[in-house]
Amino acid sequence: EQLIGLPILGHASSQVDNITIRYVAMIGSGVGDGSKGRIGIYSAPSAGYNTYNVTISNCYFSGNHVNIYPLYASYWTIENSYFADNWSSAANHGEQIAPKTSDDFIIRNNVFKNTTLYVVGSHCVVSGDRCNFRYKIYNNIVDGMAEGTSFNSAFGNATVSYANTNIQWEVHHNTILNVDFTNTTAQGLVFTGYMGDVETDHHNVYNNLFYNCTNPRLNHLAPYTAGQVVHDNNAFMACTAGSGGEIPTETNGQVDADAPSTIFTNYAGGDYTINASDQTAIDHIIGKGKTDLDLIYKDDAAGNERDATPDIGAFEAGASADTTPPTITSATINAAGDTLTIVFSEIVSVTTSTGFTLNMNGGAAGLTYSSGSGTNSLVYLITGRNIDTAETGTLDY
Repeated sequence: EQLIGLPILGHASSQVDNITIRYVAMIGSGVGDGSKGRIGIYSAPSAGYNTYNVTISNCYFSGNHVNIYPLYASYWTIENSYFADNWSSAANHGEQIAPKTSDDFIIRNNVFKNTTLYVVGSHCVVSGDRCNFRYKIYNNIVDGMAEGTSFNSAFGNATVSYANTNIQWEVHHNTILNVDFTNTTAQGLVFTGYMGDVETDHHNVYNNLFYNCTNPRLNHLAPYTAGQVVHDNNAFMACTAGSGGEIPTETNGQVDADAPSTIFTNYAGGDYTINASDQTAIDHIIGKGKTDLDLIYKDDAAGNERDATPDIGAFEAGASADTTPPTITSATINAAGDTLTIVFSEIVSVTTSTGFTLNMNGGAAGLTYSSGSGTNSLVYLITGRNIDTAETGTLDY
């Protein structure tokens, strides 16, 4: 059972790019006897037909064993969505999002409620291949586990015996609550298992807030590769080590085993914004984050701008929205005349090719968005004809 196919079943050799899925509820029919899989968005093209530039936003998922399954996918953004109650069985392994040999994902500003096994559980097509590169996972709320189920890792290698199954992930400014990681004591928040080149391929994990969690491990036990997670400035509030577990030790980490739920605006009501007047929040969360992260992390989960000394977790206490439009610092056409690169003063996000118009004195030429959303540099392909190096013109918006 697949609710949306990219491409649809039977068309694996069709190229599917530049897709936006927004304001859609994808509700599977539940576990049943566990023998039949249920997937919300299913993307399984043939090798060589990677699905590029897909944005999934403001959607609702529940009742599926995997809510999003991207195979051979690149430059996807999954944001502002609600994921609830995925399930797992002997026949169908459960993950909220299950990328397989897919690179350059942005996963941000989502709520993952009552997860079974993995929030993001990565896979590789070929054992031992270095795959699933450069994920940026931030501003997410991971809240609880499905009743009676287990939790392996929030963001990890779901094919544990395979090496190098996630590479160079950045996991920052997430809030993780009410999760027991002791099902597999060697995994924890971020997990690769076996990693061949730790110096190059390690993950960076900063400014995450754990509350009421058991064994929020960030290091890995033997036989798995040590040192694959570089971490600091995380907060462990009201957390316990559990059997065989640990509370990580960090140079700038924050630990308070007795932290009250009043660090949040309304913990019981699910409002996990930070209570700026709570003394424990002041002591351990507000202004305690790492200060030199990339610009992409400058806004919190509510769209408010973090200040120069950011808070730990998905939300910045007392912040306000950035309402100043970005400015273009340069616009350059390559020598071949078929690609336009626009550089901005700050991070920008786009979901459509519309908006920009290229007016050249040699005649009309179109623009199609190619890549760069979530950075400060957008790349557009020039369509219709190539631009000659002697031409002049304007870029309008």
